[in-house]
This record gives sequence, C-alpha cells and structure tokens, in this order.
Amino acid sequence: MVQTVSAAAQTMRADAKSLVGATMDVGPLIGTWFNAKRVTDHIASLVVTERDDALVVRLYGSSAEPVDWGPAEAVPHAFTGTNEVAGFHARYAFDGTRVEIAANVKMGILVIQTYTSFHDGSDRLSQFSREFFYRSTVAPAGREVRTGRRFLVGDWVNTNANTRWIKGFTCTDDGDTTRLRVQGASEPLDWGETEVTTYLDAAGDPAFHAEYDLGTVQAALAGNTGKDIVIIAAFLRRKDEDPANTFCREFFVPRS
Repeated sequence: MVQTVSAAAQTMRADAKSLVGATMDVGPLIGTWFNAKRVTDHIASLVVTERDDALVVRLYGSSAEPVDWGPAEAVPHAFTGTNEVAGFHARYAFDGTRVEIAANVKMGILVIQTYTSFHDGSDRLSQFSREFFYRSTVAPAGREVRTGRRFLVGDWVNTNANTRWIKGFTCTDDGDTTRLRVQGASEPLDWGETEVTTYLDAAGDPAFHAEYDLGTVQAALAGNTGKDIVIIAAFLRRKDEDPANTFCREFFVPRS
C-alpha cells in the first residue's frame, strides 16, 4: 500500500541514516577537471575550490575559446550513511537560461549531468547532458580524432591514482594486429605485451578482449569505450591454494 506523505514524516528511509555532526572531506572534488570527450557541445572543463568553508565551482563552456561561466557556490553531498563525498549540486542563472548541475565522483571520474531550461519566451525545449571528466594539472593535448579500433592506439592512464591493479596501458596497431602492454600497480609492474581481439558495436565504438598469464594469476581483460574513456573490467583468477578470484572495473583516459 502506498502511503501519503504527512507533514510529520516527509523523509525517505535513507534519510534516517544521515550522520550528525560529521565532517565531509571534499578533497576528492578539489582540482581542475577536463572533459574526457575532446569534442563536446557542453562543458569543456571546470575548476573546483574550497573557499571560506564553501565549495566553489567554475565552469568553462565549449567554444573556440572556453567560455567562463564564472564562480558558483556548490552544495557537496555524501554517500548515504557515510561522510564520504559523493558529489555536488550547483546552479547557474543567465539571461533567460537556468542550468542545474548534478555531479557525482567515483574512482577519479567526475560525472556531470546538466539540466538546462529556457525562460526567454523562445519556447526552446529544455536540454539534458551527461559527460565525464578527469582531474589533471595539465590540459589535454590536441590529438587526431580516431574511429574504430584505431581509437585505442596510444598511452592510457588510470583515473584512480590509488588503484591496486592496472596503472595504465599502451595500445598499438600495425593495421593487422592490435597489441596491448599493461603497467601494473604492483608486481609484476610490466605485464608484457599480448595480442588482443577487437570488436565494434553498432555505433562503430571499439571494444577488446585480452588474456594474461601472470604466474599465480590468470587475468582476463574486457575493455569497452564510451565518452572517449576506456573502461576495463578485469577478471583475476588465482591459481594457488587459496583461489580467491577477484573482479575490478576501472577507467582510463589518454595520458597527457
């Protein structure tokens, strides 16, 4: 039975799990973030700072020269029942245009959703976008726009600096064969080079599968792409007496 909300109980069950008097560490949000997608119609980059105990965001819109949206105070939010920062909400109001920004952060990726509505009498439809950003002190270098399996070629780095598995990888393609060389976060630091099987989805975006024998561990890597990010799901099977198989999923962007 669906209950109606009364004035005395206007909360969800999750609200009761909120911590009281806890301090939220917004460190995972602080810094300069760049859109992983080189060609975007929306936000090219943003800077997140902490000023006078307030979280401040400054967005730069995509154009021939980045358009400075100016600073806006943001409200940070924590994951339910923890003091771990999950993301933020901010609002921009321009002449006849209002933009609501909802962002969440995980494993070094900042996902920004924008909700744009127009109040200038133009009857334009409201717009929604969802884009992915990574934190870096160096602006991304311009690179050729590649499609198909050629998109994978180059050096890629994990957005999660604290990864326990794969720090990065290099992908090469000679026209006939695509090869992968993985840099581990612990021994072995160099997984060596292996041939990968590549695939294309209906939109022409590439994916791949690779196998590594690392002695006590057999690793199967399943990679796919989206928003100019490479996502690798790693299935790690132990071959020793304690077969605690492990799964991880991590995100990679071109090395600047």
